[in-house]
Amino acid sequence: IGAVLGSVGTKLPSVAVLSVEPRGVNEQFAKLATDATTQALRDAKAFSRVVGTSELEAAIGFERQRQLANCDAVGCMAELAGAMGVDFVVMGSLGMVGTLRVLNLKLIHVRDAQAASVSKQADGDEALFHAIGPAVRDLLVEAGLSVPPLAPAAPPPPAAAIPSAAPVTAVQT
Repeated sequence: IGAVLGSVGTKLPSVAVLSVEPRGVNEQFAKLATDATTQALRDAKAFSRVVGTSELEAAIGFERQRQLANCDAVGCMAELAGAMGVDFVVMGSLGMVGTLRVLNLKLIHVRDAQAASVSKQADGDEALFHAIGPAVRDLLVEAGLSVPPLAPAAPPPPAAAIPSAAPVTAVQT
């Protein structure tokens, strides 16, 4: 996909996020995963515009958005891109095997259908939820998109000095 980005120009591309498809997992958790994916894409600052599912539903209707979420065909992606005026579409699925949760994400360049994909596994819902941000970053790197480095964690505040009433002196015995 990186070679295709030259055709987008020097401006940042735009992306639409389809609902993460639940595959044997709670639909509410899949919705949370969709929201977290959308936010991670916004936080990555790799796109000029990130269109979330609520904007998609308003623009093309909830039923049509659900149909497009189950579609890998270039025609479906072109229809979505035309409706939203975006350069890329992100789609994904969320499933489980035992306690292992699996998140699959795909970033598709809608003009030529080139795609990048990642898969992340985690043991349990909470661990997977925390893996969504890194999965999105990996997806963008896999696609050759410029992703700003993560900000380093803030250092802990300095220990407060404990005032003493009098200076301590050494006593020899």
